[in-house]
Amino acid sequence: MLRLHSRYGNVLLTGDIDRLIEARLVRTVPDALQADIMTVPHHGSASSSSPAFVQATRPQLALVSAGHGNRFGHPRQAVLQRWQHAGTQTPISFAHGAIYARLGADGIRWQSERRRRRRFWDVTAMENASANE
Repeated sequence: MLRLHSRYGNVLLTGDIDRLIEARLVRTVPDALQADIMTVPHHGSASSSSPAFVQATRPQLALVSAGHGNRFGHPRQAVLQRWQHAGTQTPISFAHGAIYARLGADGIRWQSERRRRRRFWDVTAMENASANE
């Protein structure tokens, strides 16, 4: 896990930690867990994002790195709901492509690569565009 601190806030990069590591962190360094932006642990698996960890981190934006249709079913719907019920935005990489997040004096801004620069072969973008017409 990596925690970055700036004058505008904190970013927490969790990697593949699971509930056991989350519990240890909540128990031993709870004050170091608050984040404005973070990555959802272990791609949003059922073995991560415990309620205590979600409560300790309290991010505004939690990025989910997961492949579309992956065999593990990441992210789990219950995990996404846990973050969302805490008031956290949870963009998922398979829906947005690369996600650029900025934490600055004007708050948090994030942008989807798919929205920023659409490619003609991007089927997801074409489906979304068709649905919005």
